[in-house]
Amino acid sequence: MADIHCSWAGTASFGRSVVAWTILLLTSPAPADFFAFKHLGEKKLLQGNPLAQYADGVLLVEGPDLQHYTIEPSDLLDWKDKGRAVKPWGKDQLRTELKRSFGNDFYVQMTSHYAIVYNTDVAFARQAGTLLERTYSVFRATFANRGAFQFEDLRQPLVAVVLKSRQEYLDATKEELGQTLAWSAGMYAQNTNRFYMYDAYEGNLERRKSVALTNVRGASSQTGSGLDRESIEVIVHEGTHQLAFNFGIHDRHAHTPVWFIEGLATYFEAADPKSTDGWARAGNLNPHRLDHLQSIFASLPKGILNTLATRDQLFYDTKTNGDAYSLSWALTYYLMKTKATGYIRYVRLMKARGLMPMEEETRLEDFRKAFGTTPAGLEDDFKRYMVGVFAAQAKGNLSTR
Repeated sequence: MADIHCSWAGTASFGRSVVAWTILLLTSPAPADFFAFKHLGEKKLLQGNPLAQYADGVLLVEGPDLQHYTIEPSDLLDWKDKGRAVKPWGKDQLRTELKRSFGNDFYVQMTSHYAIVYNTDVAFARQAGTLLERTYSVFRATFANRGAFQFEDLRQPLVAVVLKSRQEYLDATKEELGQTLAWSAGMYAQNTNRFYMYDAYEGNLERRKSVALTNVRGASSQTGSGLDRESIEVIVHEGTHQLAFNFGIHDRHAHTPVWFIEGLATYFEAADPKSTDGWARAGNLNPHRLDHLQSIFASLPKGILNTLATRDQLFYDTKTNGDAYSLSWALTYYLMKTKATGYIRYVRLMKARGLMPMEEETRLEDFRKAFGTTPAGLEDDFKRYMVGVFAAQAKGNLSTR
């Protein structure tokens, strides 16, 4: 699993039949209710906004920190209508509540758009915050320059949790990750709306300083950020997930195709040892994914793009998830370079679909509406394009095409 280090974790409600939804509230602000319920084995009291209810009685509730709670009927202890909206916490209150909930061993650093919660050294946390802010700016600019996508406003600073050890990371994310994704080095969790990662050098500044940013072909360079390649890619990858789910490109509870979710994150993630801050920015080649794709390219079965676009199973099988990530990056790269208008059209189709079902035929129809053909119809041209990319890579042109 060394070639895959990032993940996103869907909500507990993700995957339920959308037919079962009974939408309680469609507009904002919503009335704020008081809830008492069992959560992770303990009683939890919450004043929040009910978002939706399943036909089987399961509730979806949003708290003032924008965390979402899926409450089973058997876990619901009390529910009282308070008749007024709970607004998301502002910067100061969010910082206070994060400090209280994480405890004295943690610090909270506020940036323009983020709250960085950390217990590793302050330099690493600041570097992570700086890179997240750059990701924010580049992400917005990328879509503003491609079809004037209408972003939803951030309702609250985004929370990133930077832990000092891998064990602390696994402990903090075990409810979302379970054992199947315990290999990951970072994750965005839709329920908590938080990004989690850990410091691979566990606060050891000397060890971190001694590590050069190294790409997959062995070239290395010390960058101004001082971050290693994997940390850069985790921060940007998971930061992209978090932005996409908060700007309205993805819906936190929709059945969004995983190739679209992961393709977008890998489109942004690539580290670059030649860059002053170690990040290649969006739209440059991703050598890490490109090398993996080239290693499997000759053996790709006919119809692989249809499989990738209509079924998510490739991502959940340890034998194929590395292939799925690289293919998702390559398909996104190809579409953004050659069919950018269609890609923005696809983004808008996904946003408009919301909680509607996403069966295979529906996925194919959405793809066809956006790009004028099915994934299978693009496959030959996609493969020709990628052969050209491989040739450009062999000549040392690893920036753009």
